[in-house]
Parts: sequence; C-alpha cells; structure tokens
Amino acid sequence: MLDELIFLDRVNEHMGTDLSTADLDRPLVNIDDWDSLNAVRMMTQLERSFGIRVPIARFIEATSLRQIYALIGSIVPA
Repeated sequence: MLDELIFLDRVNEHMGTDLSTADLDRPLVNIDDWDSLNAVRMMTQLERSFGIRVPIARFIEATSLRQIYALIGSIVPA
C-alpha cells in the first residue's frame, strides 16, 4: 500500500507546498495554486513517479487529496 507521507512528498514537490496528513481531507479548491492545469501536471508527475497510468476521468472526479491518494494507491503495485 502506498504510504501517505510518500504521496504527500510527491505532491509537495510538484506543487511547491508544505501539505501534511491533516490536509488530505481539505477540498482541493482550498489548496493554494490548485487549478486544472496544476492538477493535470500533478497527475502526470504522479504517473511518472510511481510508474503508473491514472484514468483521467477518475482523477478529475476527486475533490480532496485523500481521494487522489486512494486512487493512486489502488493503482500502485504493492
């Protein structure tokens, strides 16, 4: 299973943020610099970082980082 801290490290690295596990349930629209362009960039970075392909339709349905974390975690091999 994908570790939350590893996931957040990748997100913080890409977004230039300092998010913690407390931020996983924050609505994405309340995260600084969150917009559709950065979302797609982050998705691409996560795909590269973990060697996976993320279904875009499922990714854009996410409303929190926890939902993105769960999606990525369901794809990353154990």
